[in-house]
Amino acid sequence: MQLGELNPVTSHTPSVSFRLSRHRVQFYNDEGYLLSSISEHLTDSLVCDGLALAFTTAEHRQQIYERLALAGVPAEAIKKRCFLIEASEALSKFMRNGMPDRQLFFPAIKSFLQPQRANGSFHAGVAAFGEMVAVLLAEGKREAAIQLEQLWTEFTDSNAISLLCAYPLSYFSRAEDHELFARVCAHHSSVVPAGSFLSGSIKDHQAREIAELQQRAEALAKEVEARKRAEEHLRSTQAELETMVQHRTAALRQLSLHVLKLQDIERRRVARELHDSVGQDFAGLKMNLDLAKRSPQDPNLWRKCDELLEHCIHEVRTLSNLLHPPLIEDAGLASAAEWYVQDFARRSSFFSAPVECASQSAAVRCRHGPHNREVPALRFATSGTDPERSLRARPQNRSSRRSR
Repeated sequence: MQLGELNPVTSHTPSVSFRLSRHRVQFYNDEGYLLSSISEHLTDSLVCDGLALAFTTAEHRQQIYERLALAGVPAEAIKKRCFLIEASEALSKFMRNGMPDRQLFFPAIKSFLQPQRANGSFHAGVAAFGEMVAVLLAEGKREAAIQLEQLWTEFTDSNAISLLCAYPLSYFSRAEDHELFARVCAHHSSVVPAGSFLSGSIKDHQAREIAELQQRAEALAKEVEARKRAEEHLRSTQAELETMVQHRTAALRQLSLHVLKLQDIERRRVARELHDSVGQDFAGLKMNLDLAKRSPQDPNLWRKCDELLEHCIHEVRTLSNLLHPPLIEDAGLASAAEWYVQDFARRSSFFSAPVECASQSAAVRCRHGPHNREVPALRFATSGTDPERSLRARPQNRSSRRSR
């Protein structure tokens, strides 16, 4: 049995035509405007002995009661013929697996209406307000909200009830929400745009066009806001990158200066070694050659010249090997480092036993490294030793030269 049969429309039907606007949708940006629309919608029924039924959220429940009282609705009418039901409670009656169940929806809605009629007689129709669709949309259940709108349309077409639905316009604030917005509007007999100044002053097709423009403006505003945030983030990121580049550039300059200083130190060391070691040997060789020219028959002078020449060749070769060991290109860093340590021990006479280098696994890792990393690594490994001191660490040779 239909609700219209339980509560037929009589001659006391209120001035607001429930039959011409059975299923309206209200978009809003302001909570106060929404509450005013709800109270006006329910008041039109209550003052004409009609029934007011609202499926609302807990936040709006008390505010609706207060608005009805301010609108002049008698307290007795509010108590007997106004019923506010929690939207989540109503949804639990017919929602199954995240979607409204058609077989449960119609009995559930009638179960909310029929007991109220038994509490007292009313002659007008029923004014209802529903936030259930907005609750579903807020939870991301778009298809469920659309199906619920379809069920509400069927219910209002066959029963004497005028339903007002409401959606925050912010729920359609993206460009891709336009299709959903159009589907919501299509399931309602009339559309009320956001803005109280439009109420009752425009035709339905104009109201729909205005609501569509409002949705597009809302989406555009959100897009502009998102782009501003993106630009601000881009500027912030660019500033961070510029600061990082400045810090890296300053660090690179410091490193370059340090490298130049190290190069200068190494060149001075080589120059000093050439002057103090090889230069002295050549000076001694020249003196012995002068003596040998004066006494060419003296074999000892020629022998000393030969020894000094061999020693000069050995010193130059040793210095060359210390600056860049040829072994590093043929056998790798590990072998070059081992040769360096053993040669240092042999020349300095610091160790009486043979010296072993790093482990074989380390040698394998070093041997397979790129050559452009091996030379700096050897420089680092030998930084604790001074080639100048290494070349000079032969007291027996130095003493022999001094004796000469």
